[in-house]
Amino acid sequence: MKKKYVLKHKNTPVLIFYMDDETYKFLELGDIISYKHLLYDLEEKKQGSKCYTIKRYLIKGSRFRRMQEPFNERIASMILDLLGISHVNYELKHTDTNLPYSECKCMVNRDVEYMNALWVLNCEPWRKKDLHTHFVDVCRNNNIKDVKERIDEMLALDFLIGNEDRHRGNFGILRNAETLKWLGIAPLFDHGNSLFFDQEDEDLAYCGVDSLGKAFGDSNRLNLQLIDKQQWYDKNKGNRIVDIVVNELSFNEKLSRQRIDKIVGITQERVNILTKNKS
Repeated sequence: MKKKYVLKHKNTPVLIFYMDDETYKFLELGDIISYKHLLYDLEEKKQGSKCYTIKRYLIKGSRFRRMQEPFNERIASMILDLLGISHVNYELKHTDTNLPYSECKCMVNRDVEYMNALWVLNCEPWRKKDLHTHFVDVCRNNNIKDVKERIDEMLALDFLIGNEDRHRGNFGILRNAETLKWLGIAPLFDHGNSLFFDQEDEDLAYCGVDSLGKAFGDSNRLNLQLIDKQQWYDKNKGNRIVDIVVNELSFNEKLSRQRIDKIVGITQERVNILTKNKS
């Protein structure tokens, strides 16, 4: 039997969804009333001898009338798939009233926990090192040997899409929740605040290839200086990255053709810069 559920936050309705009341199977998402980040967690339920497990998902919408952030999440996922880089996969979906939102499975569970970069940086004395060197050293001291390669991937992506939200809570490591053993760099996640998501159309004329960096400095372009030459970046995939951006943004009916063309043009410039930087 299909049953309607209303998820509330501090007694305020934020999400409507539907489930089969007998099997606890998630059926569909209804309208989203108000949200930015929404985690719905339907725990394992038992009915007689049967056990039904429903996964944990994170839903994210937009703060702006252009509703661009969910599309950006999908674009980033497609680019990372193309480059073979570990990441949390975001799907683009719509409510029954055609509001776009992104949805992803939670990357942690009862056995694995996420510790952010700020926590990592404070695990050992700084000894007057720069942020990037200190982060890499702490991870290597805890047996994450490929930390430099993983962070290089992150910095390259952030430049390509102009990600302005890579603060030190938005990257980090995964560890075993019981033994506390460090397992590796967390898959890349949270890319909605990119591709000039908050810029008005008339302001795009003043935007360029650089964007606000927060991981190890205030410039995503300057962070390219931290990247070594890597096998994962194939310059022949540059045009495919541009195609992903133009094709996916074109599905957003709220974006003008002029806006899309401007974003795509800057993306092409970024691809050319990264290709030259890695050649």
